[in-house]
Amino acid sequence: AARMAAGLRERGVEPGDHVALMLSNGPEFLFLVFALARLGAVAVPLNVSYKGDLLVHALRSSDACVLVAEE
Repeated sequence: AARMAAGLRERGVEPGDHVALMLSNGPEFLFLVFALARLGAVAVPLNVSYKGDLLVHALRSSDACVLVAEE
């Protein structure tokens, strides 16, 4: 989690920032949540099945400055 936090900080994530997470349940999701907590940023989990207008609405409503998603 410390390495992920450092990587997020290098990419400009700061305390208080909202970071949207579109990831399946798994260790990566948990590591990112812990990394964001270390930074003082806010994890915003989004359902991986969101598409189209629903995804756009969720992202706009989240105030996220970064989206972390699976390929």
